[in-house]
Amino acid sequence: MYFKVREKDSIFTTKIVQWPAPTNYNPRNDIAANSTDISEYTNEKNKQITFKGNLKFNNHIYIPAGYVVSFEPGTKMDITNGAAFISSSTIKINGTQNNPVKIFSSDMSANGFTILQADGLSTCKYAIFDNFNTLDYNGWTITGAVTFYESDVEFYNCTFNNNHCEDMLNTVRCNFLLKDCSLNNTYGDSHDSDFCTGTLDNCLFTNNGNDAIDFSTSEVTIKNCTINGAKDKGISVGENTKAKIYNVVITDVNIGIASKDLSHAEVEGCKISKATYGFLLLQKKPEFGPATITANNCTLDDVWTESLIEKNSTLTLNGKTIKGKKHKLKALFYE
Repeated sequence: MYFKVREKDSIFTTKIVQWPAPTNYNPRNDIAANSTDISEYTNEKNKQITFKGNLKFNNHIYIPAGYVVSFEPGTKMDITNGAAFISSSTIKINGTQNNPVKIFSSDMSANGFTILQADGLSTCKYAIFDNFNTLDYNGWTITGAVTFYESDVEFYNCTFNNNHCEDMLNTVRCNFLLKDCSLNNTYGDSHDSDFCTGTLDNCLFTNNGNDAIDFSTSEVTIKNCTINGAKDKGISVGENTKAKIYNVVITDVNIGIASKDLSHAEVEGCKISKATYGFLLLQKKPEFGPATITANNCTLDDVWTESLIEKNSTLTLNGKTIKGKKHKLKALFYE
């Protein structure tokens, strides 16, 4: 295809990508129609689904809206053979310190633990999510090993380990709370959140393959958290995110805290060590603008470059305002 851009005389070309003609096929309906019969766990009168004991599923588990799904203390659910857990109903994981609930994939193939547009608040207490991939079925693909989409959720004392996809935990268009949780050995981002309001309190992030925390178009509070090892960023906020970050320890990362695209991070009492860059501020997308960070009572140790700031972005660090002078940082980090 040949085209021109306004106020430019040049003629540009691009290849047309061929896509198949639209059909009435819906992969979600296909999963629902061919999912595991879970009637033995279901009380239709009370609209209650209860999982307990040692369970193994090698076919999809699909739960429509209108139920409450409970996991009793000590439940172990092994999902194999590329099966997915998908629920449009609220879930209640009722683990205890001595009897946690473990939801895992012994063959590392499970297509995610996904909650979609569930009414009410889901709660997960003393749950362990381990060895999950993400939902990838006949063109229906998401990014999270554990996903809450338009489904409010609170996690207490939960552990997320060893995912095999882009995001360990993905929250989208919801309210969330993670308290006393740990996210370990992630393939990509540990917690990726889009269009959310939420809090991370006293959480531990270790051995992150990309970002430990990556929030976009969200309002978040991050407090008393520890990040130990991230191949990219400890904390990344973008696309007009407003973040309050208190008493966070970040070590062994490429970038400590990054703010992008009209985002603002208010940081208090943060410690960054063993990093290539302490702070990064830039505009990545043309539809947004410069970024800001205000950081007080913060210490940096063994940090190669204290800050890298693009023109029009501003960092205020321990009372000193630093205006950006760099150009085209997007090309340095994202191209």
